[in-house]
Amino acid sequence: MALAGLLSLAWGGPRWFQALLNTFAGAGAVFVLLHFARQKRASARALLAQSPSGRIRERHDASSHLVLDLPGAGIEPWPVDAWVVGVVSVLTAFMALSAEALARPLAFTLVLLMIVLGLRLASVNADHIRLEVSDAAWWVQAREGGRSIRRSGFGPLVPELLADSLVIWSSEGRVGVLRRELEPEERAWLAERLKRVRGAPGSVVPEPARGEVDQAEAGEDRQGE
Repeated sequence: MALAGLLSLAWGGPRWFQALLNTFAGAGAVFVLLHFARQKRASARALLAQSPSGRIRERHDASSHLVLDLPGAGIEPWPVDAWVVGVVSVLTAFMALSAEALARPLAFTLVLLMIVLGLRLASVNADHIRLEVSDAAWWVQAREGGRSIRRSGFGPLVPELLADSLVIWSSEGRVGVLRRELEPEERAWLAERLKRVRGAPGSVVPEPARGEVDQAEAGEDRQGE
C-alpha cells in the first residue's frame, strides 16, 4: 500500500490516475488495519469460549511464584488509525483532482502514516506483559512497540476493576492500567485472580524498580504501569 502511495508521488501522469493510486493505497491500508483488529478480537472471543481466562496464561515458576502472561498488543487503537488513514486518503484523492499543489503534501503524509503503521503491525507479535506475584513482592515485565520495561516492588498487587479498564495498585502507588490489551471478561478474571493470590507463598526479594509500565490509551500519559 505504501508503494502505491509512493508511485502516486512520483507519477507525473493524469490527475485522475494519481487520485486512483491514492485511493487504492488508502483503502488497502484501512482494510489491513480493520482486518487485523477484527482478527485479534475474534481470536480473543474464541479463547474466552474455551476458558474464563481467555488469552491469559497462568503458571507457577520454580519458586512457587504465580506467573501471568498477558497479551500486550492492544495499546494501539487500530480502528482509529484506520479512520485517520481513510480520511487522509480521501482528502488526498480529492486534492489530486482539484488542487495538485496541495495534494502532494497530503500524499506524503499518507505514505508516512502507512509506513509507520506497517512497522507497528510487524512488531506486534513481540509485545507481551508478564506479572509475577508472591505474598511479599511483585514483578512486571513488558514490551510494547519496541519499548522494554521492568518494574518491581513489595507487597501484594491490588486490582481495581472499572467499566473500561483494570487499574493495578501496589503499596507504592499505581502500577498500571490495562484497557484494550484484554477483553472485559479477561480483565474481570485477572482482577479476581489477583485478589485470590494475595496469600500465596513466596520468599524472593524483588530487584530495585527499573521503570514503570503503563498500558494506557495511545496519546495519554503512558508512565504508570
